[in-house]
Amino acid sequence: MERKPPVLSSDRITLRFGRVDDAEAAAAYTRENADHLSRYSPERPPEEMTPDFWIERFAKDRQEFAADTSCRLLLVAGPDGDVIGSVNLFSFMRGPFQACVLGYGMAEAQQGKGLMTEALGLVVTYGFEQLGFHRIAANVHPDNKRSRALMDRLSFVEEGLAQEYLLVRGAWVPHVLYARTNPRWAPQDPNR
Repeated sequence: MERKPPVLSSDRITLRFGRVDDAEAAAAYTRENADHLSRYSPERPPEEMTPDFWIERFAKDRQEFAADTSCRLLLVAGPDGDVIGSVNLFSFMRGPFQACVLGYGMAEAQQGKGLMTEALGLVVTYGFEQLGFHRIAANVHPDNKRSRALMDRLSFVEEGLAQEYLLVRGAWVPHVLYARTNPRWAPQDPNR
């Protein structure tokens, strides 16, 4: 059975797959937030700042979702407003592990409003209840106080520190490892 692509929403935000008509907005979000996003994450390649990149990315996102390897969602204001970020579940591991990794980013101007807390709450619930994961991991730059506080608010547990974890601004930096498990996990499709 093919899984229906999610549309997750609250009163203030919507998470959904990107569409062709989102390509320019996604490119603009990337261009306008390039410095902000690169503080704690790898630098974005120049092509990511073009609509053509996003048209291809959106098609790949749907293919990966259909193949049960990722769920990459745009974060938009309201039901169909501006692109203000993204939330991704990726590196799906099935079988006896039933886990994935959480990644996210938000426009600098939108920080401090609780929007990412809402977005991640929706995605974690979806990951546990609809995708059937037992564990969702997240890895945070040690200096990213906002993300570390977000992990605490969402009941992710700090599990340790991975040395030389990710190349950020030309240096290998450690990351704090977090995870949250699903206390109500039950087996779903045996083929996963």
